[in-house]
Amino acid sequence: MKKILIISSASIHTKKFIDMMRGKYKIYVITDKKEIFETCETEAVYEWKKHPVANAFYTKKIVKEIEPDLVHIHQVGLIAFYYIFLLHRHCRILLTAWGSDVMEFPYTGPIRHRMTTYSLQRASVLSSINSVGMISVIKCLTGFKREVLPINFGIGEFIEFEEKIKNKEQIIYSPRSHQDLYNIEMILRSFAQFVKKEPHWKLLLSGAEDPVNTPRFKQIVKEAGIAEKTEFLGHISQQEHAAIMKRSRIVISVPVTDGRPISVMEAIASNCTLVCSDILANRELVSEGVNGVIVDHTRIFDIGLYRQIDPALQTQYNRKISRPFRYETAKQEFLKTLEGVIHDDNHR
Repeated sequence: MKKILIISSASIHTKKFIDMMRGKYKIYVITDKKEIFETCETEAVYEWKKHPVANAFYTKKIVKEIEPDLVHIHQVGLIAFYYIFLLHRHCRILLTAWGSDVMEFPYTGPIRHRMTTYSLQRASVLSSINSVGMISVIKCLTGFKREVLPINFGIGEFIEFEEKIKNKEQIIYSPRSHQDLYNIEMILRSFAQFVKKEPHWKLLLSGAEDPVNTPRFKQIVKEAGIAEKTEFLGHISQQEHAAIMKRSRIVISVPVTDGRPISVMEAIASNCTLVCSDILANRELVSEGVNGVIVDHTRIFDIGLYRQIDPALQTQYNRKISRPFRYETAKQEFLKTLEGVIHDDNHR
């Protein structure tokens, strides 16, 4: 059985990729937090050292012991740069871009731009979440000299399609983290305006909280007088997340930039109406006026635009386009891609 060494910060998305490989490969992981991968089927999970010199010796020792057939690094950023610099002469490396790591990170300064291009040029094989915009950006960063293999995260295995929109509740669901990138403050202020006209709606927010932003968001909710209509759920299980998707009439996602967002795909696969920011990643999934509306994320927007959507047309459209998002479909495509990368001499 072939051996794959995964290098990634702790993430449920990486966990999903590892689960996809269950029984097909021997999996080893180097990460910053071991506990998130405890339920994964792996040979070993290692926690990287904080000091870069100590970590270099530690990593080389691990690689020598494992002798992996492939090193799969998730996300193009500082961590990827470090490990590609360390290992590119000794290992075959698959580097996967996720979203803001190529859409935003390289454009925040010349050093970060150079780090990104270095990583993209030195990795043996490049892959990206299946987004036209992301793949185009990667090709620009590499001078159109590299092939980029498209892959999909796959939506959560508990997501269910709700055929009857009338069964859904007056719930607006925001499943994005509380980082600045995701514009949660604008969601709160827009919701505060919306419930003045439609007071029976509730706003549910899940996703990773932020030590600075989350307390600030809760204060905004109090000051806006919407505390009784707003719930901060924090991190929830995939089962809980899927259940909320099934109940929610509207899912809202207004990031500044994004790759192909799983939350939007899951909303479509749950037959929710989308309220999304005007970015290419959303435009690839949301047909304006059919299954969602596009808004200006830089200012308070009108959530009430959801009324323009015809429920029957939305259901027909969402049912059709959500089929390729399914977990099993993404899994089979990912395994096929891995098989090709490991056995293709052109990628050695």
